[in-house]
Amino acid sequence: MSIKMNKYEPVKVPVSQKLKEFRLRIFPVIVFVVVLLIVLFLWDFRVYNPSFTGRVYADVALISSPTTGLITNMYVREFDQVDHGDTLAIIVEVDSAQYAAQIELINAQIDYVSSSMEPISGWQRNRINLAELRSDLVGQQINLSALQLRKQTESARVQRMQELFTNDLVSQELLDDAKLVLNLINDEIEKTAQFIQDLEQQVSGLESDLGGNADAALNAALRVHEAELKAIEQEIKPINIIAPFSGMIGKIYFQNGAVAPEGEPFLLLESKTPTHIIGYMRQPLTIRPEIGTLVQVRTRTAEKKLIPATITNIGAQLSVIDETVQRQGSLLETGLPVKIEIFDMESVGLLPGEFVDVIVNQRDNQ
Repeated sequence: MSIKMNKYEPVKVPVSQKLKEFRLRIFPVIVFVVVLLIVLFLWDFRVYNPSFTGRVYADVALISSPTTGLITNMYVREFDQVDHGDTLAIIVEVDSAQYAAQIELINAQIDYVSSSMEPISGWQRNRINLAELRSDLVGQQINLSALQLRKQTESARVQRMQELFTNDLVSQELLDDAKLVLNLINDEIEKTAQFIQDLEQQVSGLESDLGGNADAALNAALRVHEAELKAIEQEIKPINIIAPFSGMIGKIYFQNGAVAPEGEPFLLLESKTPTHIIGYMRQPLTIRPEIGTLVQVRTRTAEKKLIPATITNIGAQLSVIDETVQRQGSLLETGLPVKIEIFDMESVGLLPGEFVDVIVNQRDNQ
């Protein structure tokens, strides 16, 4: 007699039961592993390999006037690209009264030398005449500089009057008066320039005629005064302002025709080529950096890059961190400043002023 065995289908486990078992048995293990990996990553990234914020720097120059003078020619505008050695502006000394007083003193000294020598020879007279002509020449050059300064001022006044006249704010008579003053100054400049040319020819002729043995006392006295005149000539010459390096004009503080005070910046020149990175290692210092320590520079661009770099200089003491790289909410953070350089920095595409993250990889420095 055979016994038939009933075949039963296995009991299906509800989905809720499976989820419960996953939540109780497997999910805690996954969470533990993920948290462990995060902790290990943060330890390696933040503690074992500390990081800090750095800023990319380039050469910046505030171009100042070496003396108080008139900017007669401004050759650049903001955002213009200039090369090393380019002339940025020309400045003319404006303190003509001081030089005029010096020339009057020199003339008086020359007259004294002349009157104290009796009798006086023809050669000595020519020598004295040459000194007097040079004095007159320098005086006229100073006068020409003062006239050019007045011309700049009156030209600006005429331009302003023209704008006011266009807007019916001044009369035609006032505009004509301003133009008349400017024309008179232009005529005087032309006459003075011609007079200077004539004086230069006379000086050149006397210099070629002088010869023979000189009177030692007269020669020594006049040489002193001629040296003083040449010094004044050099001072009243226009000063060329030269670009110290290639870059871009970032700001113009004094425009063409303005008087730039001595030592006051009138141009800002910014280099487009980055030179180094400055960062601050905050307290507590988990490592002591050394010159030559290898680091990685991570950009904050959309496509992040890791660039190998080297610490090339370290500050002598902790200092207040630049406010541009302080953490949000911090007032007076201190840190150890370090200077970082990248080999062939121009090719990595960093921009001056850009912020980057600097990572100290201790494994690379072991």
